[in-house]
Parts: sequence; structure tokens; C-alpha cells
Amino acid sequence: MAKRIFNTPSNDNFQVSAEFKSHQQAWIIWPERTDNWRMGAKPVQKLVASIANILIEYEKINVIVSKHQFQNARKQLNEKIKIIEMTTNDCLIRDFGPVFLTHPEKKVVCGLKANFNAWGGSTYGIYYPWNDDDMLSYKIFELENIDYYELPIILEWGMILLDGNGTCFASEEGILSEIRNPNLTKEQAEDYLKQYLNVVQIIWIPFGLPFDLTKGRLNNLFTLLDENTILLSWTDNIYDDCYQAIIAAEKILKKAINAYGHRYKILRVLLPKIKNRTNDETEMIDYNSNHSPNVFDQPLIGSYTNLYLTNKAVLVPTFADQTSQEQTLDVLSKFFPDRRIILVDVRELILGHANLHSIICHQNKRI
Repeated sequence: MAKRIFNTPSNDNFQVSAEFKSHQQAWIIWPERTDNWRMGAKPVQKLVASIANILIEYEKINVIVSKHQFQNARKQLNEKIKIIEMTTNDCLIRDFGPVFLTHPEKKVVCGLKANFNAWGGSTYGIYYPWNDDDMLSYKIFELENIDYYELPIILEWGMILLDGNGTCFASEEGILSEIRNPNLTKEQAEDYLKQYLNVVQIIWIPFGLPFDLTKGRLNNLFTLLDENTILLSWTDNIYDDCYQAIIAAEKILKKAINAYGHRYKILRVLLPKIKNRTNDETEMIDYNSNHSPNVFDQPLIGSYTNLYLTNKAVLVPTFADQTSQEQTLDVLSKFFPDRRIILVDVRELILGHANLHSIICHQNKRI
């Protein structure tokens, strides 16, 4: 039985391992909302199945599926993939799923759960209800038989990035917003993050990219390739809607010093040019007053920094933009000469306000 630990990871010396460290396994949720995913969610299910079938060659994969989709998912997924029947509201597990902590000496794994309100609550959130998503971490901890801590604020994990050496990059737009934590001060937020993530410093990033309905997500803006290297989305176009957010982030990241007094190396990758939602892509989506509408000509957001680092491979989202794709591949292939670079067309994911990294929750190996 999984039990809540009424202390903090910092006091108990539990640590969140960085994503670029070796993984034990990963968790994915099978998408099926017909008010978010077009054509009965069949195109995105096909895509998610292909992603899981690629990943199983590099790490253990668990796919969470509702009872209505169990047989359909089992048919499409590699037999090595474990399927677990569980109720969820949608599939962006990176934001509302669990975080796993390890102890450097005891070789024990614990969990960490934060509160979730669908990126804005009943007024501004993307969908309602979200109670099953908020319960998901408890269920996974029970399955894995690991005890857990609870972070007592609303926080999606896509709003933070960790360098694995004591520094946390945090989204000011996301964590400190009125629609998430209206009474939380920056000082209080920093104290919570330090205590529950066991980090020593917080570097605040003011904004995520515009048109992101999750309002502040960092993983479309930049990510960490290792403890010293940041991969930053980039544009030189001052008329690009993303320009201001990128420039603001770059100024902060250039000055940032890690917990050991060293600066980060910044690698730039071009933002892809993404076509707005087409008329065909608005059809065959069920209407639901409790879900933000997916409408014709809606701007869509995505970037190459929303990649997924797995054992011995890098899954890279693509967007039908050859120029930016080639430049990104050049950067990543030089940085990861010993890893296989795998391209994944994520159009179906960004149509549902997700991306590659957003739908996969990694679990690191024990230290």
C-alpha cells in the first residue's frame, strides 16, 4: 500500500533525477476524448501507438487505457508494452502525472504529486472535470507500491525544468498565475519548489510561448540536454508572435549560473512554421461546453524542444517545416553522436494542445 509521507523530500534527502539520466520506464495515456481529438481520436491513437512501439525498444513502457479502449489499444501496441486499465480525463500525463524521487544512499524510490486544475480551473481551464487526472498519481504510486509526498500547490510539471544539479527553471506565467495559485507569492513558491524538488535555486522564466492554451508551459520554449546545456527555441523575426517570449528567456538564460557557479551553454533551434488549424481539422470533433473549442484557423504552438530523451535515442517532434527541421537535426546529431535520432510527425498531437514530451512521463532508474 502506498502511503503519504508528511515531510518534504529536501528534509529526507530524496531527489528528482533529471530527464536526461537513464530511465527505468515511462508512462503514456491512451487518448480518446472525442471533444478534443478529431475523428473519434483514431488518428491520434495511431500516432500514440507508433510512439509507444518505438519507445519499447529503448525502455519499458506502460500505457494507461480506459475499459472502453482496452482491446483497441492492445491490438495496436507491441506485446512487450504493459497495458493498465485506469480512468483519466485526457492524456497529457507530463503535466498532471507523477514525479519519481530517488535517495542516493538508500536506493529507495518515492513519488511526488502536485495539484492539478486543467490549466486554469473551471473558468479558464481547457476541460472540466479533471478529477480523474488529478487522481492519477495516487493510482500509479499504488501500482508501483511506493510512498509519496504531496506538493500543496497547483503545478503542472511542464512548468518546470531541472538541471539535476540543484537548479530549477520555473514558469512565472504558469505557477504564479491567478488561475492557478492566486494567493501564492514568489517567495512562497520558491520555498515550496526548493523543499519538494530538493533544489537550491530557482530561475524564473516570465512567459511560455503564446497561443499555448496551457498558459506558461516551458518545454515548448527550451529544454535541457544535459546538466550544462540548454536547447532553446529561436527566431530572429521581430514580427513573430513568439519573439518577445524567446528574447526574454534568452536574456535570463545567458546570465543564469548553476548551483556550482557555472554558466549554461545555449544551443538554438529554429521555431517551426506551423500552419493554423484547417477547416478539415475542425470537423468530426464533438461539441462539449466543458471543453475549450478547437476552431478553424486557430494558431497552433509546438517546437523541437518538446522532444523526448530516452535511453540511447532521441524522439524529435516534426512539423512539416523542412528548413527548421534540418537545422534542428544538425544541432542534435552533433550533440548526440551516439544516440539514434527518431523523427515523429506530431501534427495530431498539437491539434489537441499537446506535443511529444507532453504525453510521456519518464521514471528514472534508481541512483
